[in-house]
Amino acid sequence: MRRVLTVGCRGALVARAHFRAFSSRSSLPDGFRSPQAVADAVAAALAAETDPEGAARRRKSQAPADPNHAARLERRRLDGDVIATQSITGQQLMHPKNTPDWQLIKPEHFERVPTPKGWEAALEQLQKRIGVQFQDVTLLKSAMTHHGCLPMNPVPEDVPVVRLSNRSLEFLGDSVLGAAAAAYVYQMLPRHQEGQLSRAKSAIVKNETLSTISKELGITDLLLCPPEFEVASAAPLIVKGRVTIAAGALESLIGAIYLDQGMEAAMNFVATQILPRSVEYATRDVIWEPIVELQNLLQGHYYGHPVYKYLPAPVKASKYTVELYVKGRPILKATAPSYKQARGRAAEAAYWHFEKLLGPVP
Repeated sequence: MRRVLTVGCRGALVARAHFRAFSSRSSLPDGFRSPQAVADAVAAALAAETDPEGAARRRKSQAPADPNHAARLERRRLDGDVIATQSITGQQLMHPKNTPDWQLIKPEHFERVPTPKGWEAALEQLQKRIGVQFQDVTLLKSAMTHHGCLPMNPVPEDVPVVRLSNRSLEFLGDSVLGAAAAAYVYQMLPRHQEGQLSRAKSAIVKNETLSTISKELGITDLLLCPPEFEVASAAPLIVKGRVTIAAGALESLIGAIYLDQGMEAAMNFVATQILPRSVEYATRDVIWEPIVELQNLLQGHYYGHPVYKYLPAPVKASKYTVELYVKGRPILKATAPSYKQARGRAAEAAYWHFEKLLGPVP
C-alpha cells in the first residue's frame, strides 16, 4: 500500500513539474501564450473597461455619424513595420484616380516589357471600339498584359509584379461586374428568390460567357501572353486555361476603366458592352436549362406544371412551333428549326417575361 502511494506521489510531482515547465513563457513555442499571460491580458482588458478616459474614447467612436459630413471608411496601410490609419471617403471609392498615392502602375513599369509591332495602335482602336478613351493608357496596357510577360525585377522594386499585370485588375473588375450583374438580375427578376437570383447571376458572369465576349470585342487578340501560351494544344486543361485567361482579360479591362475614370464609367461599360451580350449567351446556354428553371419558377408560385403543345408541321419542315400553356391557358408560341429548340425558346421567353405574361403572382 505504501509503495503504491509513493509511486502515485512521485507521478504527481513529475506531472506538476511538467505543468510548471509548460506554463512558463520561455518554454512555449513562438506565437503561443502561457495561461498566466492570458490571465494578465484579461485583467488588463477588464481594467481598461473601468478606465474613465478609455470609456469616453469608446463612446466617442461609437457615436452616430454627423449627417452633415460624408461617411468615411478607414484604410490601413503599411509604413515600414507600422500600420497607419487613413480615412477613405465615398468620393475616393467612386473616383480612385483622384487619389495619387493609390496609383501604383507607372509608365516606366512597361519599358522592359517586349510588345509586338503595332500593339499600341491596336490599343487605340480598341478604345474606339468599346467607346472608352483612357486618360492613363498605362492602365490599359496593364489590363492587356499577362503577369508572365513582366520582368522579374519591376520598377520600382517594392511593387509586386502581380500588381503591374492584369491579375490584380482582374480582381477589381470581377467585383464591379459582379455588382452590376447582381443589380441587373435583382431588378429584372423581382419575383425570384435568392437561390434563383444567384443562378441567373452565375450564368451571366461565368468564364465561358465572358471569354466569348472578350473575343468579340477583340480583347483576346491584344492580350500579351508568354510564348508558351502561343503553342496550340487540344488538352482540356489548356483549353480551360485559355478560357479563364480570356475572361480574366475582360474583367481586367473593367478594373482598368474603374481606376482610370471611376465607378460610373465602369458600370456604363458593363451595361452597354457586356450585360446585353452575356444575358443573350446565358439564355441560350444548354447548361442553364430554361425548361427546368421555368418549371421551378411556376411551381414556386403555385402555377403548376407547364404544358407544351407541338403544333403540326410538314415532314422535313424548316420551322417547328411549340405553344406553351399554363393552367390551361395559352401563354406564347415559339418557333425554331426543331421542336426541341422551340420548346426551349418558349420556356426561355416565359421565364424572363414571367410577370408580364402571367400577371401578378396569385
